[in-house]
Amino acid sequence: MKCWIACNSESTVWCQVGTGLGPTLEFYALVSREMQRADLDLWHGERSTSQNTGASGVATSYIHSAVGLFPSPLGRTAKSNHVAKVKSKFRFLGKFMAKAVMDSRMVSTCGVSIDELFICCE
Repeated sequence: MKCWIACNSESTVWCQVGTGLGPTLEFYALVSREMQRADLDLWHGERSTSQNTGASGVATSYIHSAVGLFPSPLGRTAKSNHVAKVKSKFRFLGKFMAKAVMDSRMVSTCGVSIDELFICCE
């Protein structure tokens, strides 16, 4: 006999009161936004600078595309350690999206399909 137990993720934001849906949705939104940062070199598109400078006081650039985000191509001469870093970031993004699907959460990916993430990680 097999048993399937589903459990949902629940996040707590440090130094804030409360757990549950609010902090969990904020966590998913923040992670999906941070995965679109231009300095990660994951996406092909145009850079746009955020008005929010954050705690460091430096404006952050994000990748934006009207037709959706697509993985940035890697050249044939790309160094193996750079390729490994990019693959690990896409693997993390795939696991993050899988957990979001299991928890029935909406994740803002701007057009990245699960098939595209699978192809990138192969």
